[in-house]
Amino acid sequence: MTLQEQIQPMKKGHRFLCQNRLCGCEILVVTASAATIVQNPQCACGAEMKKPYVKPQVRERAALPDELKKHH
Repeated sequence: MTLQEQIQPMKKGHRFLCQNRLCGCEILVVTASAATIVQNPQCACGAEMKKPYVKPQVRERAALPDELKKHH
C-alpha cells in the first residue's frame, strides 16, 4: 500500500474498533476532520483501531445502451 493510499480523512459516520478483544472499545466519528491521518487511530489500551470489515456486495452489471451494443 502506498503512502497516498494510507492517507485518508476521518469522515462523519466512520467506526473504528479496538483490535484488543479484551478491550472492545469502539469509536464513532461524529464530526469530520479537516486533517488527514496516515495510520489507524490508537485505542486508550494501546492497541490499533480498525474499521470493521464490510463484505462487498455483488451488483448486476448495467445493460449497455443500444448504440453501444451495435459496435460490439
